[in-house]
Amino acid sequence: MQLGADVVKLVTLARTPQDNLRVLALILQANAGGQEIIAFCMGPDGKFSRVIAPLLGSYLTFATLAAGRESAPGQLTAAQVEAIWEILA
Repeated sequence: MQLGADVVKLVTLARTPQDNLRVLALILQANAGGQEIIAFCMGPDGKFSRVIAPLLGSYLTFATLAAGRESAPGQLTAAQVEAIWEILA
């Protein structure tokens, strides 16, 4: 029997900025194989991947509604993510 997931989630702690690139590359690989994926990094060095992941095809990213209410290190507010997306668009 083969067990699969509709959406795979892989979240790691970025210890260097380069860690973001390793995790973001998984999005492209998973999507090329027809697999939905959530992939980004946590921590101060992972903020970049939280913003960029959906733009590369990640199923979603996580943000908090209010500063001080983060559920993981490096989590931005939804307003911050939207503001950055507007700049990038």
